[in-house]
Amino acid sequence: MLAFRESRVGGPTVRTGEFTSGISEQFHARARDPHFSRSLLRCANFLLQNCAIQRNAMRISLVLLSSEKHAAQCREKLRKSFSLNYKSAALDQLSYAGARAEK
Repeated sequence: MLAFRESRVGGPTVRTGEFTSGISEQFHARARDPHFSRSLLRCANFLLQNCAIQRNAMRISLVLLSSEKHAAQCREKLRKSFSLNYKSAALDQLSYAGARAEK
């Protein structure tokens, strides 16, 4: 949404066009309202930041969970490959003695 904001920085009022989200535009409009409490604005900003932090934390934890799952699968694959290639010394002795090795 294209919003025009008037700003006065030590000189004449200047209108600048910039893209803003609908939520932040509502907060800025409320901030200009003299009857709107600053503490409510501050609380709303904290809530927005908290939601963003939680979204990022969930995204990071999902990445960590997938990498942990991948690591566990790799360990299991290695364990299985080592156990399949293992040959017991007792089985070798039995085969040399003419006995049949059972699996």
